[in-house]
Amino acid sequence: MILRTVIAPLLSNCPEFKYNIILEKILPELIQYISKKLISEWENVEYQDDDEDNEDDEFQEEIFYNKTLRDLTRSLVFLYSKLVEPQIPKGKKENIKREISPEAYKYISHYIFNSKKIIIPLLQSLAEIIMFKDSKSSSKSVNILTRILPELVKIPELYEILGNNILKTVLMAYNDTYHQEMHIELIALITDIYFLLRPKCDIPLNTLLQLNSMTSSKIQEMENELFNCTTVKNQQNAVRKLLNDIKGVSISQLHKNKESYKKPFLSQEMLLRTGTKDILSNNEETGISNLFGNYDE
Repeated sequence: MILRTVIAPLLSNCPEFKYNIILEKILPELIQYISKKLISEWENVEYQDDDEDNEDDEFQEEIFYNKTLRDLTRSLVFLYSKLVEPQIPKGKKENIKREISPEAYKYISHYIFNSKKIIIPLLQSLAEIIMFKDSKSSSKSVNILTRILPELVKIPELYEILGNNILKTVLMAYNDTYHQEMHIELIALITDIYFLLRPKCDIPLNTLLQLNSMTSSKIQEMENELFNCTTVKNQQNAVRKLLNDIKGVSISQLHKNKESYKKPFLSQEMLLRTGTKDILSNNEETGISNLFGNYDE
C-alpha cells in the first residue's frame, strides 16, 4: 500500500526546513482527498451489505472490495499514528491530570498541532473513521485522539471541534451496537474531552445539554463527582453513569425530534451520507465538518 510504503515515510521523515512546503502543501490535500473517497466507499459497503441476492462471483468480489477498503482505511490511520502519536513507554499508568510530557511528541507532531490547515482536516478524518464499520481502524482512531488530546486542549482554536464535533461523534459511536466492544475506549475519550476541556470553556457542557432528558442538574452532579475523583477509573464511571441514563433514543434518534433540541446530533446513517463544506471554507466536501451545526435548516 503506497500510503504505508511511500507517503508515510516521506511525511514522517520530512526535514524541518521543508515542513512549510511538503506538509502544508501535501498533507491537507491528501487527507481531504482520501477522506472524501473513504466516506463514499463506506457508504457503498452499507448498501451492498443489504443485498442478499449476490451471486458467488459477486460475493467474492465484494469480499475483496471490502478488504481493500479496510486496508486503505487502516493505512490512513497508520499514517496519522506515525505523524502525531506520542512516544509513551509501555506499561506507564495514566495519571489523573492526563499529563503527557511535550517531549513525548515528535517535533513534526507539534508542527501539525499548531497548523490549522493540517490539524482541522486530520481531526475531522479521525472522527469520520470512528464511525466506519472497521473495528481496528475505529479503535485506533479513538486511541490516537485520546493520546493527542492533552496537547490539543492547549489550543483555543480547537475547542469547538473537540467539544462539539468530535464529542458528538464519540457519543454516537458509544450508542452504536457495532462499537459495543469499544465502550471502554469510547468512555475514556468522552471523559477526557470533558475533563480537560470543561474548565476552559462551556462547549462540552452545551453538547451534553443537547441530549434528550439531559438537565443541568444531572450534569452538575456528574461534574461534582468527575472533578473530585481520585482515580481515572472513577472519573470514567461518573461519565458512564450519566450516559447510561440517556443511551439509546436520546442519542441516536435525536434527529427525529426537532422540537427537543436546538442543534441535533446526526445518526450514523446521516453522518455517512451527508456532505457539507469543510471548516477551512475551501468549498470541498470533506465529511463531517460542520455537520452538527448545519442540519438545523
